[in-house]
Amino acid sequence: MPYNSSLATRAKLLAVAEAQFAARGLESVTLSEITKAAGQRNKSALNYHFGGKAGLLQAIIDKHQPDVVRRRHEMLDHLETHGDVTVETLMGAVVLPLAEKFDDPDGGPHYLSISAQLMSSPSYSELAIAHHAGHSHHTRLARLLLGVVPVQHTDSYLPRTLILAGMLLHSLADYINLRKNAPPSLHDPDTRLFVDTVVQSMATIVTLPASHSVRHRLLCNEPT
Repeated sequence: MPYNSSLATRAKLLAVAEAQFAARGLESVTLSEITKAAGQRNKSALNYHFGGKAGLLQAIIDKHQPDVVRRRHEMLDHLETHGDVTVETLMGAVVLPLAEKFDDPDGGPHYLSISAQLMSSPSYSELAIAHHAGHSHHTRLARLLLGVVPVQHTDSYLPRTLILAGMLLHSLADYINLRKNAPPSLHDPDTRLFVDTVVQSMATIVTLPASHSVRHRLLCNEPT
């Protein structure tokens, strides 16, 4: 297969897979359905290019994540340069690069839907963990947050992180569905208002004082 033709085939399979996964779910879509929807008569084309469903999902992540990581670093650079590091501005650096995918015509909304599905997928948990952890911007965010978050809140870092990740990805995916499927009375929802609300909600969770029962469990090293 000529190189340019191979690249075109790969791109078509990737685009079709994004749309199918977003519309029907990661577990429901088969590789043969993607191959057929992409107009590929070669039934092994998808395995040739991606090696299977996990490889296909990784390719979708690899297509979109670099833009998100780059934008986060740009925003963090700006915050540090201008001395504007607060919990809310840091949460903005988490949310906004993903929210920009709302209007990415090259599968951006599909990527957000797939990311939310990966959070709770029983079949691709390792892929989901790799997707959301271990990147330089996460380390940088954690370091900056430690400088502005009360120290007593860092003891409940893990549960708060899980709550924030779920809130962020599922709310963005739900908003996409709202924009696509809302009745006429709810058409053209205010995207900026929605994004600002997500940012403020996440900042509130980060700074929310632990309850008496949580503090007691932490002091006694009991499971929360």
